[in-house]
Amino acid sequence: MAAEAYVIFEDTTWYKKHKEEIREQIFLLDTYVRHPIQIGTYLMKEGEYWLKGIESKLPPADWPYSVRIFLDKEDYIFIEISAHPPSIERTLTQFLNWIRKQTPIVFQDEDGEDFGYYDIKMKKLNYIAKPFLKWAGGKTQLIEQIKNNLPEFVFKEPFTYIEPFVGSGAVLFWLLNEFPNMKKAVINDINKELIDTYRTIAENPEQLIAILNNLQTEYHALEKQQEAKKAYYYEKRALFNSRSEEKVMQSALFIFLNRTCFNGLYRVNSKNEFNVPIGSYKRPMICDKENILAVSKALQKVEIICGDFEQTIHYAKDNTLFYFDPPYKPLSETSNFNAYARNSFDDNEQIRLRDFCYKLNNLNHYWILSNSDVQGKDKNNHFFDDLYADFEIKRVLAKRSINANPEKRGVLNELLITNNNQFEKYERAV
Repeated sequence: MAAEAYVIFEDTTWYKKHKEEIREQIFLLDTYVRHPIQIGTYLMKEGEYWLKGIESKLPPADWPYSVRIFLDKEDYIFIEISAHPPSIERTLTQFLNWIRKQTPIVFQDEDGEDFGYYDIKMKKLNYIAKPFLKWAGGKTQLIEQIKNNLPEFVFKEPFTYIEPFVGSGAVLFWLLNEFPNMKKAVINDINKELIDTYRTIAENPEQLIAILNNLQTEYHALEKQQEAKKAYYYEKRALFNSRSEEKVMQSALFIFLNRTCFNGLYRVNSKNEFNVPIGSYKRPMICDKENILAVSKALQKVEIICGDFEQTIHYAKDNTLFYFDPPYKPLSETSNFNAYARNSFDDNEQIRLRDFCYKLNNLNHYWILSNSDVQGKDKNNHFFDDLYADFEIKRVLAKRSINANPEKRGVLNELLITNNNQFEKYERAV
């Protein structure tokens, strides 16, 4: 039976004015489920948001969620807790503590008693690094499946982790948080602005926070002035595209655009100009101070490089795990979101990546790769099945929310490919 809890606001006016910010905080939780409007026969309600534990064990009755958060009430937040594994306890506490820092609240059960499971009055939150960007194709929803395909040495021995297409770093931060035996991580991406932002957070977080806080203050002040708000966004976009600012400011503009543009997309044209239009968020979280500081701390054991994915082979040692999250092969012409660098990642690049995976396999390095399941769109399309025929190919469910048409967002198969079948000495992690 689910427990019912209520977040009661002393200042209900604050709640009404800041619902968009609250939604943004939910979206940032690593247990947030980016669900479609309808799952099976269950029709989602407006203002309903799901959290699901990232542990391997599923919630009771195999439900697709552990917690449901309802923001459809006028004066309070209703929370239904069906399962509370450690990841849920952590992220729900994180969420409640964030609200508590903004405005006084009471967290109580259905009988009006203090909900004692989460001590939000006394508990000091230990911030855990999580992705600081929205990112099309972010891998939070695949963490459970990735965990189930990790080699045995990741659980027992010191290891090196290498991610040649780091993106938002969802898998990176999860591994850093969950596997203290990771002795080193190496991240790479061809997107220079992205890598420079990682380096800025690692090297100069306080200055970055100061600039982001100023951008957030200025942007939020224009909440009720739509034309001025649009002008401000496009002014900052033009400044970013000029590439005339020093690195910390350029990184701040990168984060600002990511938090305020349409769906958090990063897309450039042939001139390498960021061209994503403004999003519809009312008061987006632009400056997440606590997370930037947590990310900065986590990145101290990470080597950050920029360039072609093949250069990462030089960093591989004994007990090395590679995770590849390349630009996905598009399922259709309209679903191509891989133009986030001037050079597109076409089929020839997909083949070059396959050849690189063969090279790693011959050197006894373990790797996991994710990509789109093009066969789900066209049953006669065997592109990846042929390309990786010598390796283990699994089709896993993933939830996609990056689509201009909400009706086309939903649950799709994605591919999880490993060379697990090449190493008899490693048992599949369960």
